[in-house]
Amino acid sequence: MIGNLTETVKFPFKDKSWILKVVIGGLLAWIPIVFFFSMGYTLNILKDAHEGKKATLPEWTGWEELFKKGFMFFIVFLAYGLAVAILAAIVKLLTFYGGFFAPIFSLLRILVGVGYLLLLPVVAIALCQYLDADNISAAFDIKKIINELKVRFSDYLIVSVLILGIYKVLETALGMNRFCSGAGITSAAGFQLVYLLYPFVMFILNLISARMLGEIYHAGISVKSSTKKTD
Repeated sequence: MIGNLTETVKFPFKDKSWILKVVIGGLLAWIPIVFFFSMGYTLNILKDAHEGKKATLPEWTGWEELFKKGFMFFIVFLAYGLAVAILAAIVKLLTFYGGFFAPIFSLLRILVGVGYLLLLPVVAIALCQYLDADNISAAFDIKKIINELKVRFSDYLIVSVLILGIYKVLETALGMNRFCSGAGITSAAGFQLVYLLYPFVMFILNLISARMLGEIYHAGISVKSSTKKTD
């Protein structure tokens, strides 16, 4: 999978109507509740990847289904995201009020970092399990998620680091523009441009990450299937 990273990054831009599709997705992603449509579209990208289908941008059709899938995506991401956020809050409180043991508790920040690093792969695997079973409870089968992570852990880790790194670069760029926005007309214009482009860039990044993680899941299934045949 790692050898196909370059092609996976390019896939959204190979569609003849990619600009229109990205504009629709970016606009929907920025509106409360309506962003479920955008998340549903991203989930379709993940679905195609984990089923081994060709990397393409689907048409914006089946709006009711998109909304349903987007809602499920939101529930799964919220559940796992909250779990990591609660862990981070507990570690912060223990460190702040830990007194003599504060330095020891601060070491738990490493666990929080691992949690954030694995959040994207865990959510992707959970969503793939939901799609396979067509049942939201399958997304919370922790044992299966852990087993899947073990199969292609290095690939999941590399993609997670890559995607989070890009997110961080975008946040930093946005922060720099905010800092410079008062320096002059040129800086202010750049600041506005970043804000205008941000939702569309993020939408593209979400599509690419969904495709990458879905391909890894598909590869993991192939490995497990071939192992069973050998046995």
